Amino acid sequence: MIYLCLGRRELGKTTLARYLAAQRTPSLILDTRSQWPTRDPWRTVPHDEMLTALEMGETIVVQPYDEQDSSDRAARVVREYLDAPVTRELSVVIDEAALIDDLKAWSYVFRGSPRMRTTIVLTTHRPQDLPTHLRAVADVWCLFRTTQEHDLKVIEARCGADVARLVQDLKPYHFVSWNDAKGVLREHHTPETWFTPGPMPFEDTGKPFSSKATGLF
Repeated sequence: MIYLCLGRRELGKTTLARYLAAQRTPSLILDTRSQWPTRDPWRTVPHDEMLTALEMGETIVVQPYDEQDSSDRAARVVREYLDAPVTRELSVVIDEAALIDDLKAWSYVFRGSPRMRTTIVLTTHRPQDLPTHLRAVADVWCLFRTTQEHDLKVIEARCGADVARLVQDLKPYHFVSWNDAKGVLREHHTPETWFTPGPMPFEDTGKPFSSKATGLF
């Protein structure tokens, strides 16, 4: 499943991405703004070491020195990890994806990864920050408050007039989800079911919430 978390700063995009990633482990996080809670971030992407870490079930947070190089290398690691002859699950988050100039290295992962075993989350401020071909394959759009006219036009064209109307008046940490595969709109006005308080949501338990329990989507 591919989720797009879209909206302005400090409205809940990254927090929702943390929640979604925690539902399926291990996780690989490209934290381009160094705002993901972690005590030991990776700065580069050594292929064999990272592949081994994922195979051992580790959650990896990459706070890269070089966003493009780390993104390209991570895409190759993810493809090899998922293409293994054994059944594997994985969550991938690309936080503030607009800071990566070119996401072509991820094309196979976005289109060919097993949907029932893979969660992919991209966060960004505006729909236009992501290429059209990527928006076209996304399963679920998670839209926080949006008021810019051009963004609303893009949202209406993809998700419908009702979604475009609703997103203009959302409170912080409230969002609207549009399941593009099913054509289903849902309003989410209870952030306590997914919002992660505290600085270290992965500490100890690793999975602070259950999507089955909350029925978020």
